[in-house]
Amino acid sequence: MSLVSTLNDKLYTYLYSDKKKVYLSNPETYEEIEIDVDKVEGNEKHLQLLEDDMKVTVSFLETEKGLSPISFRLPQMHAYVVIGTTPIVGNASKGTAVKVVEIRDGIQINVPEFVNVGDKIVITLNDLRYFKRA
Repeated sequence: MSLVSTLNDKLYTYLYSDKKKVYLSNPETYEEIEIDVDKVEGNEKHLQLLEDDMKVTVSFLETEKGLSPISFRLPQMHAYVVIGTTPIVGNASKGTAVKVVEIRDGIQINVPEFVNVGDKIVITLNDLRYFKRA
């Protein structure tokens, strides 16, 4: 008897989550799956970054019994709407001023001074850094 397993990655769409599970949909077949929240790659803060219709990559273990989801990861970058700002920090005259903005659920990041509430910005999700305006 041979025990051969293969790891496959597939793109899924985030639907919603509760305290224990994340619910995802296959964008081609609309098949829904659920996966434990502790299976997110990264840390707990990544769960707070999930948004409706966000594309996530699900890793499946393929065995003789079929496919089983073992983890999921967020995209490298994603666009968010700025929902709050704080005063500018730094020397604005030298073009190095930054301010802190909130993108969702208390998650704050440093951005250039020209970013305002309502702007859509792209951030890198692994380190929560500003990348560009969307």
